[in-house]
Amino acid sequence: MDTVELECLIRPVEMNDTHFIFKTWLKSYRENLSKCPDLTYYKWQQLVIRRICQAPTSRVAVCCDASDQSFIYGFCVADTLKTTDKNEPLCVHFCFVKYSYRNQGLMKMMLDAHGWYRGRPVHMSHWTRGAWDLHKRYHLVHNPFLLMQLGYAYDPEEKERHAADVQKNRLQKDDEFPFRAGPGV
Repeated sequence: MDTVELECLIRPVEMNDTHFIFKTWLKSYRENLSKCPDLTYYKWQQLVIRRICQAPTSRVAVCCDASDQSFIYGFCVADTLKTTDKNEPLCVHFCFVKYSYRNQGLMKMMLDAHGWYRGRPVHMSHWTRGAWDLHKRYHLVHNPFLLMQLGYAYDPEEKERHAADVQKNRLQKDDEFPFRAGPGV
């Protein structure tokens, strides 16, 4: 297959992107946790995604077609770790590029938008098969404990509220806007 030079743009997340990002993350990460029962995965992973995206330090970079910004090639959800190290790692929760647009530098463009530079380590809270393929090039390190370090761990009261919401089928609606654009995005 021939590759075509893409005219793409990295932009902040917009309200119209939220459904695509949420559903894509939820569905594509599912294949990386094949041993987890569906009920458990979907019940808790959607809560994890919402918590990450609603956090004040989380940022989303969207890679889209320059002439039609509603056509999304991919997205990258990242966070900043609070350390005193000047080479502070970039925390990436999840990156996704549509299959037919992979290997064209789109992930690098999104990482750059989040402040990545060659040699800066990238800690990933959600490790995927794609991360395996790219871990040497981008200095990717799997660190699932970032969710706790960044304050995304669940407290008992929240677990009870979530269980009650699931019982009443009152989970947050997809039309709410939980994402934040990054300062460099």
